[in-house]
Formats: sequence, C-alpha cells, structure tokens
Amino acid sequence: MKKSAVFLLIILLLCVLPFNAFADDGLKISIDTNAQSVYMECLDTGDVVYSKGDESRRSPASLTKIMTALVVLESCDDIKNTLITSPDDGLYSEIIKEGGANIAIKSDEVFTCEDLLYAMMLPSACDAAELLAYHFGGGSVESFVAMMNDKVSELGLENTCFANPHGLEAQLHYSTARDMGIILKEALKNSEFKKITQSLDYTIPATSRSKERRLSYTIAMLNPQSSFYYEGMSGVKSGFTSQAGRCLASTAEREGMELCLVVMGANLNAEDKNQGNLAYTDTKNLYDYAFNNFKVEKVLTKDQVLCNVEVLEGGLSRVELVCPEDVYSLCYKNAVITNKLQVPDKLNAPFDIEPLGKAEVYADDQLIKSVELFPKYAVNHVAPTTTAAPSPYTTSSEGNILTNDPTVIILILSALAFTLVAILVLTLINARKLKNKGR
Repeated sequence: MKKSAVFLLIILLLCVLPFNAFADDGLKISIDTNAQSVYMECLDTGDVVYSKGDESRRSPASLTKIMTALVVLESCDDIKNTLITSPDDGLYSEIIKEGGANIAIKSDEVFTCEDLLYAMMLPSACDAAELLAYHFGGGSVESFVAMMNDKVSELGLENTCFANPHGLEAQLHYSTARDMGIILKEALKNSEFKKITQSLDYTIPATSRSKERRLSYTIAMLNPQSSFYYEGMSGVKSGFTSQAGRCLASTAEREGMELCLVVMGANLNAEDKNQGNLAYTDTKNLYDYAFNNFKVEKVLTKDQVLCNVEVLEGGLSRVELVCPEDVYSLCYKNAVITNKLQVPDKLNAPFDIEPLGKAEVYADDQLIKSVELFPKYAVNHVAPTTTAAPSPYTTSSEGNILTNDPTVIILILSALAFTLVAILVLTLINARKLKNKGR
C-alpha cells in the first residue's frame, strides 16, 4: 500500500509540473518534438513560448547564413549598387567537394551584393556565402569569420562559434537553438534582411559567364502551392547536414501575434531518415500550439495610475504611482489578468521621477510580468512649520490676557472683588470714627 501511495503521489506531481514557461494547472498540453533542440519566442513581448534543449551546442548547418547576412548588411551601405567580382574558381573548391548547395559561380563574374544575398538565403548557395565573406573580409574569408565571431561576442552569446560563413561541417563550428534565435531577432531589425527573407523568388541577371539565374526558397512551408504550406509563415533559413540533421529557423504571424522559432537536430535517428522533413512537422505543430492557445495582451497602459501614496513633508500631500509604458505579455487565451502591488504605505520627500514600487501582473495565479512604478510628479521637501505657545502676557489678534486663560480671569476678578470689599470695609470704619468724634 505504501509503495502504491508513493507511486500515485509521483504521478500527481508530474501532472502539475509546468510543461514550459507558460504552462499552468488548467491546460494540460504536451508536445513531443522530433528535433533535439527547440527555441520559440514571442517577438511582440520577448516571452519564451517553448524551449527544449535550447542551450545544447549543435551544428547549425546553413542557419549559419543568418549571421553571414547580418554581418554583410552591417558592412554594406548600398547592397543594390555594391559590385562584387568573383576571384579564381578555387575559392569554391572545398564547397564543391563537400557537396554544398551552390549557384555555380565562375571566376570574374560580377554580381551585386543584393544578388549574392538572395542566392545565399533563398536556395542556400554556399558559394554565394563564400564570395560575400571573401569580399567583405578584405580578400580573406578568415577575416570575415572573425567579424562573425566579433558579432557573437557583441550579442553576448557564450555557446556559439563560427568557423565558416556557410555552415558546412567544421571543427569549432557550433551554436544553440537559443543563440540562433537571438541572432535571428537581431537580423530581423534590418529592413533589407526582412525583405530578402520574405521573398519567395528572385532572378539574378545574366552575367558575362552565365545566363540569368532564377532562385527559389528551399523552404516548402513558404510555398502556397506546397502541401507543407503554413499560412502566416515567413522565411528565414533551412539547413541540413548529416551531423546537424534537419534545421529550420522561421517566423510566423497571426492575429496580431508574431513568433520566431528555431528547430535544430531533427531527422537524426536512423528510423527518421525516411519520414520526410521532421523539422517541418515540428514547426507546424509548435506554431499551431502557440497560435491556438496563446494571445498577446496589453496588461498595463502607459501612465496608468496604479495607486495613490501619502507623502510626508512634501509639496504634495499625496502622489500617484504610474506605469511608465505600455506593457504587453503573452498569456493563455482563457487567463484572468490581475495585478498585485508592492508599494510603500508612505513616501518621504524629496523624491524624483524614479522607481518607487512595482506592479506584479498575474495570468490566473502565474506571475508573467514585474513592472517598476514611477511617481507622476517629482516632489520637493517642505520643512514643517512650528508655532510657539503665546505668552499669557502678550496680546494677539486671536485674543488677550482676559480671553486666552480662564484661570487668569478668575484670579483677576477675585482680586477686584477683594479690593472692593477692602475699600468698603475701610469706608465703613472711617465713617464710624467720624460719627464717634461728633459726639
């Protein structure tokens, strides 16, 4: 019986453990992903929707090209008019040997930077990535890779290191699903990157050594004609090597909520090899899960008054604490949003426009945001005024010695009465003496 009770207790505990950052007792959903590493974030709020093995170092395959594009775009002011000439074909020999995707760039061909970016991001051309690195690395691919790793350091990523600009397998070439998500978010800040990765096709004009090249995305989920099509999804990059497995970085937007999702290490198991692209399966299931169950909600409004606090020794007797900006959060669609305040009972002046409390926002019973509150106004210190008790021997507009102290009045009246009695007695004595003399 005891063993059975312990077993049942363990089962109950497992049932109430949170599935991810947003799981609660009211919604029991589980997702079994094929991929080894997953990272999904809401771009509107920065909330992590789902993660699995997201800090495990893995081969990123062609997801590497997201960082390559980011560094190129930060190095080039005019991608349409920057011309790049291919050097000797030997630059691409290793890529060809490894079987990397390519657009068959030939020596002395001239492209715009834009042409090569589209070639790198849509059909995942490794030779386009190599040529971009060669050009912006000042004739040295190694120098460009150093620029990529400088960007890694700038972004504070401790589990990423690049050894090439295209993602073919190499020593000291690794990243994580979380780090790739951060790199993707940084790249999405660039309008040219968004334009390129939201395009389905592109045509490179004919060169002196080649006819025009028509490029298409390698991601079938972006193609409305494909059975894998996912509505609302945009690029960004797919990748595959035998060591990395199937990888896919993408974004999707529905009903005012935008997500980014990085899937790494699908189709690694032997039994998965003939099951199609399982990164597509995971991506669809994860997006469906998020869009079906979550919403983005404004939980606090800029300048919203959360409370009114008494002020001691200030120019104001009370001051309102407000939220400094609109605050959005990801929460379950059926969640009830409430606030709990942590603010002082009284505030001592002076104080400036500075954090003086905080509001904790809950979705049902789960803390989802903690926001600092600021006073609506700065308040200066005002010294308290003190008044000394009036002297009973001085007068004022508020009274005098006869009206300020009843005891004094009684003493004075008593003295007057005694004086009158004394005068009366003396008068009577004198009158009697005069009368006796008259006899």
